[in-house]
Amino acid sequence: LKSNVKSVESLRNMYKSLDTNIRSLEKKTKERGRDDENKDVKETRSKFDLHLNVTVDNFFTSVSLAKELHKEKITIVGTLRKNKPEIPVEFQSNTSRKVDEVTGKPNIVLDYNKTKGAVNTVDQMCRKYTVKRGTKRWPLCIFYGMIDIAAINALIIWKEKNANWNENKRYKRRLFLEELGMGLVSSLLDHRSRTSKNLHTDIRNALAVVGYPAVEEETHEANENSAQRKRKRCSTCDNSKDRKTSNNIKRLLGVDMLTIKQYCSKDHLKCVNTIYSNREYDLNSLTG
Repeated sequence: LKSNVKSVESLRNMYKSLDTNIRSLEKKTKERGRDDENKDVKETRSKFDLHLNVTVDNFFTSVSLAKELHKEKITIVGTLRKNKPEIPVEFQSNTSRKVDEVTGKPNIVLDYNKTKGAVNTVDQMCRKYTVKRGTKRWPLCIFYGMIDIAAINALIIWKEKNANWNENKRYKRRLFLEELGMGLVSSLLDHRSRTSKNLHTDIRNALAVVGYPAVEEETHEANENSAQRKRKRCSTCDNSKDRKTSNNIKRLLGVDMLTIKQYCSKDHLKCVNTIYSNREYDLNSLTG
C-alpha cells in the first residue's frame, strides 16, 4: 500500500461495542506519528464518560500519553517493550513485587489481561461470521471490516432492546445476521425478480430458494410464431431465381410416415397441392 491504513478500536469492555476510526496516514516522522497515536487515544474522552481507564497495547503506550490522560482524569494500562528508556527500575522484574497468590502474576498484569479481551473477542466474532471476500482493492477490505463491526454493534443494540429474543438458542448471532441480511436485500431481490429479463438459470433458482421466484416471460408463443414465419428458398422455383417464402406445408411420405416441411412460393402453392393430392399432408400447417 502507498499509505498506511490504521484502524483504532476503542470500546467499553462491558458491551464489547466497537467504535472504529479509519485513518490514512502518509509517511511521517516517528515524532509526528506518535502525536497522532496520542490523539486517537485521547478521543475516547469525548466518546465515553469521564473517569475511565483505557487499556492499550505497546503501539500506543507511552509516558507522555499517560501524563496527558491523567490531566483529563483518565488512567491508562498498557504494555511497554523492555528496551524503552522510560521504564523505571521499580517496574523491571524483581522478586519483591507483590503478586497474586493464585496466579503468581502482578495485579497490574491481571487487570490488563482482564480488560484487553474485548478486542480479541470482536476479532474472533468477525472471523467466524464475516462478509469479507477476496479482493485487490484495499478500500473494499476496509469497507468489509466496517460492515462486520456494524453488524456486531447492531446485535448488541438489538439484544438490549429485545432481551427475550431467542433466549434459549445458543446461535443467536447467526440468526440475527440471517434476518439482518435478508432485511437489507429483500427489496432489491423483489425488484429484480419482477423487472429483470433474461436472468441466468442459477440466479433464478437462487431467487426462488429465498422466496422470490422470477416472473416467467411469455415468450413461448412468440418464439413459435417467429419460427413459423421463417423464410426459405422455394423448393419448386429454379435456384437462380432465389425466391424466398414463408409459406410451407408438411407432407407425410411412405409407410414410415416421415414428416418433411416444404417451402413453396404463392405461385407454386396450388401446383404442389395438385401434385401431392393423392398423398396425405397436413393442410392445417399451411401458413401465409
